[in-house]
Amino acid sequence: MLTDDQRLRLARFADRVLPPEPGSPGAAEAGAVAFIESLLATDRASDAPAILALLDTESPDESSPAFRLLVELVHEAYWSSPAGRAAVGFAAPIPRPLPSALPPAPSRHVSDFVGARGGENLPPFAPAKRDKGRREAPRGYPGGMPGAAGVIYDAIVIGAGAGGGTVAGLLAEAGKRVLLLERGGNPSYGEVGHDPLRNQRLSVYGHNAGPDAGHPREAGGRVVLPWEGGYHANAALVGGGTRVWGAQAWRFHPLDFKMATTYGVPVGSSLSDWPLTREELDPWYARAEVEIGVCGESHPMPPQAMTARGKKVMGALETLGWARVRVPLAINSVPHLGRPACVRCSWCVGFACPTDAKNGSHNTLIPRGLLSGKLDMVTGAMAARIHHDGAHATGVTYFVGDEERAASAEVIIVAGG
Repeated sequence: MLTDDQRLRLARFADRVLPPEPGSPGAAEAGAVAFIESLLATDRASDAPAILALLDTESPDESSPAFRLLVELVHEAYWSSPAGRAAVGFAAPIPRPLPSALPPAPSRHVSDFVGARGGENLPPFAPAKRDKGRREAPRGYPGGMPGAAGVIYDAIVIGAGAGGGTVAGLLAEAGKRVLLLERGGNPSYGEVGHDPLRNQRLSVYGHNAGPDAGHPREAGGRVVLPWEGGYHANAALVGGGTRVWGAQAWRFHPLDFKMATTYGVPVGSSLSDWPLTREELDPWYARAEVEIGVCGESHPMPPQAMTARGKKVMGALETLGWARVRVPLAINSVPHLGRPACVRCSWCVGFACPTDAKNGSHNTLIPRGLLSGKLDMVTGAMAARIHHDGAHATGVTYFVGDEERAASAEVIIVAGG
């Protein structure tokens, strides 16, 4: 179907999207050309004319639907190849029964901080990185803090997820000395992996973002592992659920803040109104949408380009006269704060982002806090006790493995999910 010249251009295009890296093949070597050619002859036959025209163009339009589609096809080809999946940490399913314990989550430095707070002028299209490699920021210690004994912190934050990671970074940038405790690790993109049967969305053979088997719970009179029914697990790693979420970034509706007043309080319920209103929080929503990065209508970044299916749905809604709005997403639709735009690989929910374009505390506020020199982060740290003097919290005892440690602070923030 393709000419030799088109195959050569497709190979070059594929390696531009996913270039070779030490120990990892590029998309072309992983078989992207044959895979895409097969798709264009079968399932994607209707798209073949546009793709072939793109390959015959010397300087293709990177904003065109055909260009973006071909980027998606390269990713699909890569994830479908054994060499590509091995390069990004794809693991074969564990046969049942599950082992009694899985390897513990690794303790890692915060990494993948690719740009200063103000961002930089990036080109419209940037090649994807399957594992950027670790750039160690100051004061991020795996499993411990050299020389930190006896330090009294301004704040200790338990949990490095969406809330804890954000508040820790902001306090550190404001000059406060902060200790951030995270029970999980800080795995790279490759370590999170791309196993469709072992992830936070479909956990047939376990999780890819924690907790591991070392954190069972009792539910219904039996012990359940984190990926079994009844556990109700959140991701346990630096960034928390924001590493593997679908990134929908809605603001609460004004009525969400006064549910008790609006609907009444059910008998035996503790339902109550918020002490704040939506109007009071709107300026803080706006700041978060810039600092974290949200795209959508009237957001810091424009909405993602509409897919063909999305256009059909929007057209149908318009015909029916129904109200419609684009979903706000914590995903870079354009380069933002030093990180590239989304390449539309369609693997958001349950997985880490291959280009670091999906936003969370792990690639925004936590790295900024570490680089301020005011934030200490300990991974693999399980908080055990919060100490108090009868009126105020004074410190935390936590464990790293079997080692018991303690730290003192004027403020304790519990943000573990």
